[in-house]
Amino acid sequence: MQYGQFYQIEGSKREGSKILNFVFLHKALSVDCFSRGAMQYMYVKDGVATTTDGRRLHQIKKVDLPNGFYEFKKSSSPLRFSWFVEVKDNVGEYPDIERVIPTGDCFETKYMGDTTIPYGGGRNILRFLYSLPEKTGINMQYLIDLGSSQTYNVKWYGKMKAIVFENERRKALIMPFQLE
Repeated sequence: MQYGQFYQIEGSKREGSKILNFVFLHKALSVDCFSRGAMQYMYVKDGVATTTDGRRLHQIKKVDLPNGFYEFKKSSSPLRFSWFVEVKDNVGEYPDIERVIPTGDCFETKYMGDTTIPYGGGRNILRFLYSLPEKTGINMQYLIDLGSSQTYNVKWYGKMKAIVFENERRKALIMPFQLE
């Protein structure tokens, strides 16, 4: 629903809801990159919403917002959980994200989110890491932020290239780090 310069995104906190897709986007938002101001906002182009902090990128497909930049404004009450996004103008140019998406030959596997992490688990994360063809350093919080009940098709292009996670609604790129 639109209120002037604001759009309200409503829903429940259950997995798969529109709200949790925006929570997913918010997790990759750059909050400390003032030199690249556009990265502090969600960018929507042709129905795809994108956020990035330079180390990871999150996208949601099929978003009902006009093209442009949006700032997150969180709102919650005991009765309703919602986010407001405010239209922003003149924030700069968004990074060329197509440039960082790898192409070519890749190793494919699956990643299933893990609901047991807060309780000392992590079996699905370990299974995923051991499935990769080479040792690959990945920020564990980034894997957790993908969603506990989401399943992704994963494309691994090489040791120091972005790893692509994608399902029917979400896409994420995670930059690995050097282990040795």
